[in-house]
Amino acid sequence: GGYNLTTYQVIFMIRIYSGIGSRETPPEVCQFMKRIAQRLDANGFTLRSGWEIRADRAFEAAAHPSYLISYRANHAEGDMAADKIFRNIHPYYDRFKNSYSINLQRRNVYQILGRDLEIPSDFVLCWTPIGSETEKQVLDRGWKDGGTGFSISVASRYGVPVFNLKNPDALSRFYKFYEEHYSTS
Repeated sequence: GGYNLTTYQVIFMIRIYSGIGSRETPPEVCQFMKRIAQRLDANGFTLRSGWEIRADRAFEAAAHPSYLISYRANHAEGDMAADKIFRNIHPYYDRFKNSYSINLQRRNVYQILGRDLEIPSDFVLCWTPIGSETEKQVLDRGWKDGGTGFSISVASRYGVPVFNLKNPDALSRFYKFYEEHYSTS
C-alpha cells in the first residue's frame, strides 16, 4: 500500500516546528520569538502553536497564515486518542476535572504531534520560567513549567528536541541543530 504520513512528510520536505511558551514570557523574548518565526517562515517551516497570550501569539504573529496551524482548546473536545497520550504522560492527569482544562492538555498534544497525532514536530522553540527541555527536567523541577511543561514532556517522549529560550545556551544549540539538519550548503 500507499504512503504513510511520515513518508509524505519526507517526500515533500514538510518542515514543522512548535512555537509555544508560558503566558509569563517576557515581552523582549516575545519580540525575539517573532524574529525567529519570521526567519523560519521565510525558510518554509510550518508553525504549530496554541493561541495563548505572549509566546504562542508572538510566534503566530510572524507566521504566514499558510504556514500556521493554531490549535485552540475547543479543537480537542472529546479526542480520546489525544486523551490517551495525556493520561499516559501527565503524572497528575486525575487532578484535571473540568473539560476545558482537559482540552487544553489535549491541545498541547496537538502542538507537538499534530491533529492526527501522526507527524511530530521537527523541534520545539519555547520559553518557560523554569527552563525545562526534557520530561525528566519537568518532573524533577516539580512540574512548574505549566502547560508548556506538558508539551515538553510529550516532545521528550516522541524524540522531538526542545530549545527553551530561558536557557542562555538554547539559541546557540538551536543554531547548531538547525545547521546540521536544514543547512542547504
